[in-house]
Amino acid sequence: MLNDRVFIVTGSTGALGRVVAKRLMEEGARVAAVYRTRERFEELQRLVGGVPSNLSGFEADVIDSADVTKLVDEVLKRYGRVDALLNIAGAYEGGRSLAETEVGQWDRLMDVNLKSAFLCSKAVLPGMMEQDYGRIVCFRQDGDPEGEEGQLWRLRSLQGGDNHPD
Repeated sequence: MLNDRVFIVTGSTGALGRVVAKRLMEEGARVAAVYRTRERFEELQRLVGGVPSNLSGFEADVIDSADVTKLVDEVLKRYGRVDALLNIAGAYEGGRSLAETEVGQWDRLMDVNLKSAFLCSKAVLPGMMEQDYGRIVCFRQDGDPEGEEGQLWRLRSLQGGDNHPD
């Protein structure tokens, strides 16, 4: 059981994030669900059956350093600590080949798939070090190791946090 452990879950309103947040709450964790739009957070609330006492929503843009700092400050103010960060937020630009991909689309993928995990991890780390406890887990989508035709660059953005080469 995860009784009263405090988890920040980025990407909590996406398909995987909703399932993870729900399971954490079922195990007794307190979930700080990060969302970009209130409507998506309300969908998460409906999925878990209302407004459980162990679910709190925090609106933040996880690719904005100031937003991430504010998010972590608000979670610490509410709960007093962060025990775990689950970096689930991710982006996909929809089947474009490298030749069709605009620089802005590339930047967005790198920001959401990599920079967000860096910013969130950096923000929670001092508190975790101070309390001598904490876990940071970065999720990624596993796909065909060959990628879709012309899509290997997208797979690489998702693998950016890996510690090993292919």
